[in-house]
Amino acid sequence: MTSKPEFTGLILAGGRASRMGRDKALLKIGGVTLLDHARDLLRDAGASRTVILGRPDEEDGLADSEPGAGPARAISSAIEALSHEGRARFVVIPVDMPNLTSACLLGLMEAGISAYYHEQPLPLFVMAENLNADARQARSVRDFARALQALTIPAPSDAQLFANINTPDEFERLSALRKAR
Repeated sequence: MTSKPEFTGLILAGGRASRMGRDKALLKIGGVTLLDHARDLLRDAGASRTVILGRPDEEDGLADSEPGAGPARAISSAIEALSHEGRARFVVIPVDMPNLTSACLLGLMEAGISAYYHEQPLPLFVMAENLNADARQARSVRDFARALQALTIPAPSDAQLFANINTPDEFERLSALRKAR
């Protein structure tokens, strides 16, 4: 039996949700909030700790160091802070991607270096040692991953894994698909 690699899970949950019009982290699918689903997913994949970015009010939540600076800056700041605690490996997921699986996350870590799936900057596996000045200044998650020189690996064939929820219509569609299963 092979053991799962040790890592810290980071959940991006601090956005304004302007297109959704309400807090995406609190939306429920199958009676479970997207935030709780994301926590469970990371724990199932083997996260030794789960940190919720942009949510200082949550247990193990972390305030954005620069509110409004975007997810790349939140990720960079969190990794920098947590690496001082001896944490070296991170899996970053958005709160609004409920179809991700633990196998999908573990597939990223198999690369052994910072990695993301082709055309999908999230989820993202980050080795703290790859954090550099360019990554710290990145304006988007895609630019952050490129600055890390993260490996791009082939994406799983199921494109629905990466479906995210940004609008009420997308939420209703995904909810309906879940109920039909």
